[in-house]
Amino acid sequence: MEYLLYYLLLNLYGSAITWRFFAAAGIPTWKAFVPVYRTYIWTQVADRPWWWTILAYIPVVDNAMA
Repeated sequence: MEYLLYYLLLNLYGSAITWRFFAAAGIPTWKAFVPVYRTYIWTQVADRPWWWTILAYIPVVDNAMA
């Protein structure tokens, strides 16, 4: 139960930050609240291929992508 609460709070925090960025970039803000889709939109904004979304969720590879 505590992990679920932690995940929800972390997702809400990340969504709030991304929401501000999406609003400034002219992207519909509802997309900031969908976790994996949010990462896909980030890769599109960074002009990277779609499969970078998958790489972003692999523990060691995500640090190399940054």
